[in-house]
Formats: sequence, structure tokens, C-alpha cells
Amino acid sequence: AIKMLFVGYNLERKGFDIAFETMKLLREEYGRDVTLTVIGGKPTSAQLADSSLIYIGKMDKNKKEDFDKFYAEFSKANLFIFPTRAEFSAIVNCEAAAYALPIFTYDEGGTSSYVIDNYNGRVFNPNVDYIGYAAAIIEAIDNGMMEIYSYNSRTRYDDVLNWNHWGDVVNGCMQKNI
Repeated sequence: AIKMLFVGYNLERKGFDIAFETMKLLREEYGRDVTLTVIGGKPTSAQLADSSLIYIGKMDKNKKEDFDKFYAEFSKANLFIFPTRAEFSAIVNCEAAAYALPIFTYDEGGTSSYVIDNYNGRVFNPNVDYIGYAAAIIEAIDNGMMEIYSYNSRTRYDDVLNWNHWGDVVNGCMQKNI
């Protein structure tokens, strides 16, 4: 089964429509057993009627119960889909990498700082639609790249996308300016 995870409150800006249509295409055209879990904003009633959509809703990571549930969803998923249309810096990509999730996203704002195309996932030109997302997911599954993306995602987290590394970089910059 393909267990996709999407996180975002502003569903339009975060590209939920692409994620949802990708899920449907994977199921209907490719015949795959697929679910899409949504943490954040609420999909439309028609989308919520789809039995492959799992809606979690908004969560407050300052509350232990929500914090634990938030990260439990990352551990259940096997890919992170984040077709954001406007993004500066999405910490959620670091969270996905920490859970070794391959990340499928657009090259928007700072996303390519987190995701390297064909290394820990796919980074698409913003003109790619849900058909391109679905085809890339199937290709990665069928050619064994999903496992490589997963391994590389966690490696990227360990090497670069963690708070200790960030602190070291900031400290280094501050030391140069002293």
C-alpha cells in the first residue's frame, strides 16, 4: 500500500488539490492501494467522502497528545507529498526527512534546500500537474528508487536538516563576524 502524508493548513497554497488528485489517479488509473492522510486544513465535503482520504485536522504540537499523534502519522507514511505553490522554508520537510520519507514537491521558494531532485525525492517544475506526480511516484516504486530516496532522506536529515547542524552553521557565521 502507498501511504501518502500531506501537511498544511492553507490547502490551496500548499497544493492539496494536486495531492488529492494524485491519490485518486494512483488508485483509479494505476490500480494501487493508496491512502492520503491530511494534517492541517479541512478538505471539501466531496473530498472527505473519498474513503482513501484520512483527515486528521489541525494539531497543536505544544500538546503532548497532538505532538505524539503528529509524529505517529509520519512513522505510518511511506512518502511525503508537498506540492506547495508558495513556500519560503518548510520545516515540515525536515520532519519528513527525519522519518526517512521520500519527498515529492515543487521547486518553490526554499523547498530545494531540503529536497534534492532524484536524491531524497523529486522536485518538480511548478508546471507539473498531478499526472506528473503520480507517474513519478509509480516510477520510483517500480524502479526501486523509493527505498533509495528513503535512505537518502534520513541521511540528509542526519547530515544537514537538523537543529544541531543549523546551530553549528549559525555559530560559524557569527564567529566569522566577530
